[in-house]
Amino acid sequence: MKSLSIPTIYGLMCVKNEADILIETLPKILEWCSVLFVIDNNSTDETQKILGSFGPNVVILGTLRVPYQEGFKSIGYHYAKTSKNFIDPDWWAVVDADEVYIEDPRDFLKSIPAFYGRVSTNATEFIGLSSDVSLIDPKSYKYYIPLDWAETRFFRHTSHMKWKSFNDNGFSGARPSFYERIKLYHFPFRGAAQIEQRISDRNESRKAANIAWSNSDFLDAEQLLVDYKVNLRRLVADGVCFGHSAVNHYSTRKQKTSMWMQKLLYVLKLR
Repeated sequence: MKSLSIPTIYGLMCVKNEADILIETLPKILEWCSVLFVIDNNSTDETQKILGSFGPNVVILGTLRVPYQEGFKSIGYHYAKTSKNFIDPDWWAVVDADEVYIEDPRDFLKSIPAFYGRVSTNATEFIGLSSDVSLIDPKSYKYYIPLDWAETRFFRHTSHMKWKSFNDNGFSGARPSFYERIKLYHFPFRGAAQIEQRISDRNESRKAANIAWSNSDFLDAEQLLVDYKVNLRRLVADGVCFGHSAVNHYSTRKQKTSMWMQKLLYVLKLR
């Protein structure tokens, strides 16, 4: 059964040194996110100041001065669950500071049948500023890449879901993934100085935390802009392309079996 009511969404974010773009993405996030719970991972720029300027809907949970872990975002979930100040939302969103959704996630989520509990992305990544019109305007960038993978970003709230460990990149015990992907723009590599800072931050923290990261081998911004992808594509006049493989879902026997097992758990009210 589909619900057409506007869903309530709580966001979970961990951020480090994203001041340049956060000032543009945060207003967009707060258009659809009722409350954003944020952990700062020892930013040295104006990130914390910007977060503090957006009022009570941005709940800053403090600064962690330890190597990054995927599960830092779970701190916001556990805080909200144990606090008496927040009712349970309809959905939880894993939020990054350098992303913008193409459509309002509330419109996307409101018609998803109750059987489904996860929504993944179909993203296009933008690299290398060519103008300073806006950091979240695709036309400001030299290159774009339709990503060939999807990341689960939205989880329907249920009493059975858990976020157990800092090593986990999301909830376990959630209902099956919806077959359609929500589209977003990702702006990870902007100006040269920002790229250098990002490479430094990520290489240090993610290697210390034993997390594989595809950009760890780049030494500087120049090398990344040349070699990040062999098939770099220029932004063209007829618009931005999204990946095809990110749209495919439940295509293998293992995936289909998993979906039916999750459906059975839902019918038994265990999901």
